[in-house]
Amino acid sequence: MEQPAAPGPSGPGPSGVFCSPCHAAVEASLAAVAAAGSTYVAVGIEFPPPRAAAWFSGDGTAWHRSAGIEAPDGSLMAAVGAWSGGFVSVGGVGAGAAAWTSPDGRTWQQGAVQAPETSGTVRMDAVVSGPAGLVAAGGASAGSTQIGALAWTSTDGLHWTAAVNAPSFAGGTIAGLAAGRLRVVAVGSVVSADGAVSGATWWSADGRTWSPGLAAPSFSGARLLAVTAGGPGFVAVGTADGGARAAAWWSVDGIKWSPAGGGPGFTNFGQRISMTAVTNGGPGFVAAGSRDSAGNGSAAAWVSGDGMTWQRVQDPVSFGGAELAGVVSGAPGVVAVGAIGLPDNWAAAAWLSRYPGPGA
Repeated sequence: MEQPAAPGPSGPGPSGVFCSPCHAAVEASLAAVAAAGSTYVAVGIEFPPPRAAAWFSGDGTAWHRSAGIEAPDGSLMAAVGAWSGGFVSVGGVGAGAAAWTSPDGRTWQQGAVQAPETSGTVRMDAVVSGPAGLVAAGGASAGSTQIGALAWTSTDGLHWTAAVNAPSFAGGTIAGLAAGRLRVVAVGSVVSADGAVSGATWWSADGRTWSPGLAAPSFSGARLLAVTAGGPGFVAVGTADGGARAAAWWSVDGIKWSPAGGGPGFTNFGQRISMTAVTNGGPGFVAAGSRDSAGNGSAAAWVSGDGMTWQRVQDPVSFGGAELAGVVSGAPGVVAVGAIGLPDNWAAAAWLSRYPGPGA
């Protein structure tokens, strides 16, 4: 991965003023990235006050802030995807879910999201263009308690209808979505009545009605955080052993799952490590995430040729004090997004890894 290009407005403290730690007047963090051809769009949040924000790039290195965006205080963009209408982003405003659409990543229009019949704070955390239209998913929570997973569908990105509240959604949350030829696959986690956490998957032909995938033994103590289509069928990534180990899984049909091979690159000397995003393209599969390191944390990345065996890549210097939250394969190469300057000065950042070949 190359040195980061920081698209955010964050920067050093005022000249001549000693500060420890220093905080920029406006800080930002990117949560997700999508690509359509050579155009990349990244979304996230800037603060204070917290407000959804988006950036766009034609090459993955030079980024520009999206000025035309309907984003009230208390809003955030948590996920973004490309579709036939351009780009769609989902997240939340206050205690409710929210969605936006853009033809080019430069100007954004906020849509209308049907409120589900549930209590707590509702948020969309994933979005994908599926066989029957757009699908978004997330969950409802009360503080740190997961109330239940949720899903929505849309044909235009502006009007979202809540899906049927499946019994298997109880106590769950959906963190990632991927679309295959026949179905949409959702991954996330479920918390049982006694507080035990386990990974979970669901699938749907139309995004309106959902069925649970088969629970694998390796899901115990795990959280599935992202999924992509390709390779054997679908590949999911996340964390296992209560956060002490990065983890990946693969599935032919999105229903039955098997753990991928990891090795030493999946552990971090007993400290936290996780894969938080995954993409299919270029050299194969690329996963992005973070790990605990010297109190500030550090970004981490992995590669796989088939989605079933993985190897962690060597950390560039720019991974120190950073975290990767999203990754996508586009025309120029693989772009990962997140933030640098952790834990005191959050600045939105992007990294580009060009595909091998002439001029790379």
